[in-house]
This record gives sequence, structure tokens and C-alpha cells, in this order.
Amino acid sequence: MSSADPYPPCNTGDPRPCRSLDPRYKQAWPEVVGKPVQLAKAIIEKDNPFVTADIVKPGTGVIIGDYCCNRVRVYEDKQGNVVAHHVPRIGN
Repeated sequence: MSSADPYPPCNTGDPRPCRSLDPRYKQAWPEVVGKPVQLAKAIIEKDNPFVTADIVKPGTGVIIGDYCCNRVRVYEDKQGNVVAHHVPRIGN
């Protein structure tokens, strides 16, 4: 895990629908690109209380093949902002 916050277990194996995917809640956050990652994390977790924003530090690379419906990865650039080429969204 790349963030300092505890990450809840992935909800993927649960037979019930993932509550984070309810259409009443946001699922992608293009508006946080370029903003400080801690601010982005707060916005994401406020907009959808069923996800945890996981901050991925610079140099980690893009993590693929690990979909989780209660996680939003927020990729950080060297200045501490959300990278321009990766919009935070549920599952990746």
C-alpha cells in the first residue's frame, strides 16, 4: 500500500453490489488533476464515502490488473500534485 492511511479490504469478492458504484456517488474526479494530492484525497472521500483514496508516490509507476471497487488511486507527481495523465477513478 502506498498511502499512510489504512486501506480497507477490497470488496471485489463480495456477492453484494459494491456501494461505491451507486450512481448517486461520483466515480471519477477529473477536476482534481493538478491539485495537491491530500486535497484530492479529501475531495474524493467526501464525494463518495464508500471509497478510500490511495496515494501512489512518484516513481511507483502505474499499477494495473488490480481492480477494486472501493479504491481510488491518486497518482502523485514530484510537486505533490495529482498527475495530469491519470484521472482518479474508482477501481484503478
